Amino acid sequence: ALASANIPYELIGGLAVQRWGEPRVTQDVDLTVLVGLGDEARFVDSVLGRFPGRRPDVRRFALTYRVLLVRASAGVPLDMALGSTQFEIESVDRSSSWEIEPGRVIRTCSAEDLLVHKLIAGRPRDVADVESIVVRQFGRLHVDRVRRVVAAFAELKEDAELGRSFENALTKAE
Repeated sequence: ALASANIPYELIGGLAVQRWGEPRVTQDVDLTVLVGLGDEARFVDSVLGRFPGRRPDVRRFALTYRVLLVRASAGVPLDMALGSTQFEIESVDRSSSWEIEPGRVIRTCSAEDLLVHKLIAGRPRDVADVESIVVRQFGRLHVDRVRRVVAAFAELKEDAELGRSFENALTKAE
């Protein structure tokens, strides 16, 4: 639906891990949708006209926190980040198509951008995903780009350890 409406998007969660890391089961779909600043309410209302929200204050939550939480027709939870940062814009620009089965194509973020997303989230499952992506993509990753972007986020978050699990995964893979 997003592609047919010419709305730039990319899958960034467990489905992207299926492409770049060790395939695993995921319970939801995480994606970034580029919605122009000032167009958020129109986009949110349009999506809520097609999909039920997952919380009573879904519209207010989406407009405040820039994450729209809805449920797809098959019952699958969708977490739509309303992207607007430079990183999100560049990540969507770098995203690419992936044929998940004959005739079914989705867009996922690059392996490098997925690593950045996972490092920022930093939960135990994300750290495991970082390791699986590094192992599976070793030798093909643009390591300097990951380090550069993670360093910028580390400074913003005042978290000097943000990239530690990436560096550990690289060492282990070598």
